[in-house]
Amino acid sequence: EIEHSLDRRTTVMLRNLPEGFSHQMLEAFLDQEGFAACYDFLYLPADICTGKAFLYAFVNLITPEAARRFHRHFTGFCNWPLPSSMQAMVEWSE
Repeated sequence: EIEHSLDRRTTVMLRNLPEGFSHQMLEAFLDQEGFAACYDFLYLPADICTGKAFLYAFVNLITPEAARRFHRHFTGFCNWPLPSSMQAMVEWSE
């Protein structure tokens, strides 16, 4: 499904992030994983009372090809820089 050449989607939801990720940490992590300059929007929602980030983020990749590569790379990902037993899930954002 994600390999379809006519698929032009570029925005994904990255789920099951480890607790403790900040926006800055997530950005550095994505860059380290080979996605520097491949996205133009990153949103990591946080609780307004506690400031703690929720365990998901929205990422808009700059091309559909980069989005499909991101989807493949992070689906089932578990090699987090923070201690976590979570496996990442990637879903297309509508």
